[in-house]
Order: sequence, then structure tokens, then C-alpha cells
Amino acid sequence: MELCISCKNQKTSDRCNRKCIKGLDVCGTHAKAKTRRNWYDINNIHAKLCKIQAVWKGYSTRSILKRAGPGVLKRSICHNEEELVSFEPISKLHPFSYFSFEEQGKIWAFDTHSIAKILLQSVYPQNPYTRTPLNFETRRRLRECFHYLMRHKDREMVHIAQGYIVEYRLNLLTQIIHENGFEDFRSEYISILSKEQSFVMRSLLVYDIRGLISKNPSGRHHRYCSLLTSRTFMISSHPTIALLTMLLLILTDIRNTSEEYEICFLIMSTLYRI
Repeated sequence: MELCISCKNQKTSDRCNRKCIKGLDVCGTHAKAKTRRNWYDINNIHAKLCKIQAVWKGYSTRSILKRAGPGVLKRSICHNEEELVSFEPISKLHPFSYFSFEEQGKIWAFDTHSIAKILLQSVYPQNPYTRTPLNFETRRRLRECFHYLMRHKDREMVHIAQGYIVEYRLNLLTQIIHENGFEDFRSEYISILSKEQSFVMRSLLVYDIRGLISKNPSGRHHRYCSLLTSRTFMISSHPTIALLTMLLLILTDIRNTSEEYEICFLIMSTLYRI
């Protein structure tokens, strides 16, 4: 139940600490009062909240534009004038759906929907114009834009046929592990696991993550153990796919942190022990 929105009395600007009556926004005492001093108005809370919202909106917008890449606000510097798939002029792309990167002094721009498909379809995604592999920084930034659109804008931004879901997830997992220095990892290491091996790998990961918890009890590793020991995994008819999904969820949650390397190291360690 929320607190009363009135001030304690006529002489103070402190908020009343009593609970509201059901159906009202004031307590029993202030409901009987002839005049009330609204705590929000006295302390100008609404203006402060609007200021906080404006600051946060500005920060989040600048963060999105920074991830979008060069030329997001000045499309004239882009080398290509049309989008690769839709043939829409680059100048017409919405800033939140725009993605670009620099390669050999040229700025290549795309719709995030189009370039995201290229990211998913290969372990080593390439610039479709020059066939040059995208560097690690570009791939990481593209995944950030991809996850943002999936969360906030368009959950169906990339249509994936049912038969390709596992392949695309394996490609993403392989890319992340490569970017953390384990370039000898192959997607086949996960795809060929039997049902029994998937359960063994899960058990080893849980054991190792609990070891990290003992060193850092305040970390986020408790959540990862809960995910790997969830009933969803235990009753899954395809434990290898379930394991792959959970590994991606964990790595997405800790992307661009020091913990990302730790989890990648544990994945490689468990694979060598199976």
C-alpha cells in the first residue's frame, strides 16, 4: 500500500508516513482535514521527475546513436547511397534502425534489420560489398543494436525459419567465444553433444559457477546457476538446444564485462572435460 501524498502537517514539508486508505491517495487523518498540503506540490516533485526523465532520455538516445556508428546524423559521409536489401536511400533510414562501420576509410551504412541477418548466418560475417570479415568491435556493436531493437522496437525484426534457429544461435555463441580469445572453438562442439553429454556439461558448468560464487558471493552468478538448474532444462526433450539457449542468455546478460571471459573460459573447460 502506498504512502499518503499529504505533508505531515501545515508547518512541515515532510511527507506523511501513514498508509493510504483503500481507494484514496491520503491517509485517514488527512482524509478528514478541511485543507491539505500536497507533498508533491510543496517540494516541486513533478518538475524534478520531469528533469530526471529528460536527462535519462537524452543519455539513452545518445547511447543508441553512438552504437549506430559514424554518419548516423550526417549521411552524406556514407560511401553507399542505398540500403543493400530494401534499396531505400540511406538518408531515409530511421536513426534507431541505422548501422554503419568504417572500412579502409569508407563508411558503409545498412538497415540494422538487413545487416543483422548477415551477422546470424555465418560464424565469420562479412561486409557484403567487399567480402571483408567484420572486426570484433563492429560485431559487438551490431549485436548491441540488434538486442536493443529486439527488446524495445521490433521483436520480429529478423524472421528466422524454424529449421535455422539452432544454426543461428550456434553462430552467435561461436562469435562471442571467439571474441574472448578462444578462436579454436567450433560450433560442432555443442551441436554434436548427446543428451547425456548435455546433462554432464550442465552439471560441470553449475559446479564451476558455484566455485565463482564462493569467491564473489555478491556477483550475478547465482542467477546463472538458477537458470542452468531450472526445471525447463531438466524436462526438455532437446537438452542440447536448451543448453545452447541458456548459454546465450547468460552471455547476453554479461556482454562487454569481465564476467563474459570467465563464462567463456568455463564453457571451454567443461567441453574439454566431457
